[in-house]
Amino acid sequence: TMAIVLLEQRGIVSGDDVGMFNPDRDITFNEAVKMLVTAMGYEKAAQLGGGYPDGYIKTASDISLLKHVSYKSNDKLSGAQLINIFYNALHAKIMKISGFDGNSPIYETGEETFLSGILDVGTYRGVVDATEYTGLYSTEGASKNCVKIDGIEYELTEKTRDIMNYLGYRVDVYYKENGGERTLYAYEFKKNDIIKLNASEIESFEDYKLTYYTEDGKKSKTINLSRDIAVIYNGEYTDLYTSDMLVPKLGSITLIANKTEGDYDVLSVDNYKNYVVSGVDKDEKKIYNRLVPDYVLDLDKDDLDYFMTDKNGLDIDISEIPVNSIM
Repeated sequence: TMAIVLLEQRGIVSGDDVGMFNPDRDITFNEAVKMLVTAMGYEKAAQLGGGYPDGYIKTASDISLLKHVSYKSNDKLSGAQLINIFYNALHAKIMKISGFDGNSPIYETGEETFLSGILDVGTYRGVVDATEYTGLYSTEGASKNCVKIDGIEYELTEKTRDIMNYLGYRVDVYYKENGGERTLYAYEFKKNDIIKLNASEIESFEDYKLTYYTEDGKKSKTINLSRDIAVIYNGEYTDLYTSDMLVPKLGSITLIANKTEGDYDVLSVDNYKNYVVSGVDKDEKKIYNRLVPDYVLDLDKDDLDYFMTDKNGLDIDISEIPVNSIM
């Protein structure tokens, strides 16, 4: 095929003793490394290092292609090895022709990687500090369908929109830039220490120390929170919180330490109430609570932001809420 012809012309693949390429045959780890090292422009270094296979393995190791890869040289290439090698290749610096010495090209490495130099994809590591709903340090969020990472705004795709759920997390992002605007195409978490606790597991919060019960419920553990902790209460930033607010009777909390060391610096609180519906006024948009009759949920309040779903997560209207259902 044309693909094989092109790879042969570039020296990335070669045929066997009789010129056959055998594309349906499993390739070995050595063969895969040789092809990738050559494709990245490091063939000369590999040849000087001893040629095939040892010189290519050494060169691959030098440019971090084999980071977190376990292998035996003559084994068949596994799927896990393939994924790890290609991931490392995306971040490795590529060799480029910088000039010629007569007819011989001169190669040198710069700062460009496969991602930036070939695929035109930028990378950045930072903390998600705003979603379209709220900021991490103020109520001001990002634009619709966007997040901010260290203050820089990224438009989201359908596949990356779930990053909205990870306010306060440290992430590596992969994006493309067009006209100064960035579109985020992929992300991965980096160096986050996360503790998630149900309300029943929390013992107390006092003087920026949180005490909670361990899994067996018999012992308690205390952790330090940063005095500059960012608090997200029911999905929105607040600096007007009390100790009682941070220890919900129903719900859960998530603690995030997004630095390599130090105290927890983000606290997200989900605090909710249970309703047994005694009645619904769809015209006035009010829901009445059988458990506490005086507590009426008024959905027509100007400052109330809400949505309703059924137990399967499907959107519903207030008129679809049956009496005696639990909210």
